[in-house]
Amino acid sequence: MSQPLPSEEDTGQLVERSSIRRNVAHMSSSQIATWSLSLLVAIVLPRVLGPEVLGEFQLASSLWAIGAVVVGLGTTLYLQIAIAREQRSGLAMIRPVLMLRTGMFVLVAATLAVYLGVVGGTETFVVVMALIGLSRLLLTWNEVYSTAFVGLERMAATAAVSVGMKLLTVVGVLATLLFGFGVIGVVSVGVISSLVGLIVIVWRFRLTATVPRSDWRGQLVPITKASIPFMMVALANTTYRQIDVIVVSQVAGDRDLGWYGLADVLAGSLLFPATVVIASVLPSMGRLHAENPARLRELVRRTFQLLVLVGVPIGLGTAVVAPSFAPTMFGEDFAGAGDVLVVIGPVLVLTFGTTLLANLALATDKRGFWLVMLFAAAALTIPLDIVLVPWASDRYDNGAIGGALAYVVTETAQFALGLAVVAPYLVTRSMVWRSARVLAAGGAMMLVAWPFRDHFFAIPAIIGAVTFIVAAVVFRVFDDFQRRLIGDVLGRLGLRRRGGGGR
Repeated sequence: MSQPLPSEEDTGQLVERSSIRRNVAHMSSSQIATWSLSLLVAIVLPRVLGPEVLGEFQLASSLWAIGAVVVGLGTTLYLQIAIAREQRSGLAMIRPVLMLRTGMFVLVAATLAVYLGVVGGTETFVVVMALIGLSRLLLTWNEVYSTAFVGLERMAATAAVSVGMKLLTVVGVLATLLFGFGVIGVVSVGVISSLVGLIVIVWRFRLTATVPRSDWRGQLVPITKASIPFMMVALANTTYRQIDVIVVSQVAGDRDLGWYGLADVLAGSLLFPATVVIASVLPSMGRLHAENPARLRELVRRTFQLLVLVGVPIGLGTAVVAPSFAPTMFGEDFAGAGDVLVVIGPVLVLTFGTTLLANLALATDKRGFWLVMLFAAAALTIPLDIVLVPWASDRYDNGAIGGALAYVVTETAQFALGLAVVAPYLVTRSMVWRSARVLAAGGAMMLVAWPFRDHFFAIPAIIGAVTFIVAAVVFRVFDDFQRRLIGDVLGRLGLRRRGGGGR
């Protein structure tokens, strides 16, 4: 008896899943490479600069991170979704987006110059701010072309450029530190790396696609109006992420700021799996929201399950490894950063979820709600920091722990409210049961590895990883899609032989 042919919807789902797996595999391989290279810099940089200089560097980076959101005007997500929905008209927006970003950069740079004039700062801090700003200008142009590749669902090019930029940065930073150029040399390398990355990404784009000719001046106002909601959400999100650094810099000393800044950077780097997965599915989410809401819900469910599976071992594992990782890798001067990571680690599990919910809100009609919630979280962070940072400083001689506790409160509230409003269909018996099994595997991992937390960090890391994998198999947490995805990623990394014995 012949098998029935798959329906058009079933075929579309199979193609979509295959495309998502391919994009995740491409981006995962590049992100793992860039994360490894970033870790190398993160290990060396604090040792050479010390907590105080690192704190100044982190403050300058945080100020420009907020400024970069205003420069971007929210055009990243808007352009990405526009290209995914209609390629020609979307690509026609590249020129006006470049012009808008350049004009906004001039305004932001002038604003930050006024800020420096009011609050003052050392000569070194002013130079660092200027060089980071130049690097941000080059990166904002680079981002336009990278976004176009993502909208076209061709992530391989951006992955290759990203790895190349990071490799250049690592080599340059290590060389400048070796020859004693300090923090000025580090940020100068960032400028050079950004310039090289921009040249390469533009060259690759011209080989791939053509920007249709259009009256770009006439598009400036419509694009600005359409992008502002995206910018407001991004600004709220960046303010929420960076406000702790700014408040801690005012309430605590440079030492605690350096500890918090290092922990914040390390925790942020651990979110790269969520970034990879969500960047791979975002074009599909934007398209399915308009075309097929039922398939959008199924895509969100699968993505959420995958993020829980990845986020639980990363978040809980961070808490286990952090006490020995920070002093071993960065020196005893940074032992306080390990204590901060113990607090932040478990809440990273929720951050994986809020990252998905935030992007889903942007791709659908919940942008306004997410905007209000982010600004509320940022506003709540300030009084929490003012209370908790001095308290933690008095009790633990580490005010940075107070900043981490404030993050726990606001991130938990965000996840709960976001789940209830943006994706209530995720709260089902089957989803709760699947998530509970993953959390049980994570609990087993912590139970076995926690007694080894003060040993050399590789020991609890290996014990925890093996325990989680065994527990995940016993609790049957992997589904077919996840197994195939893991196989695709391992294949891209060269850790699994492909069919037919080829590579």
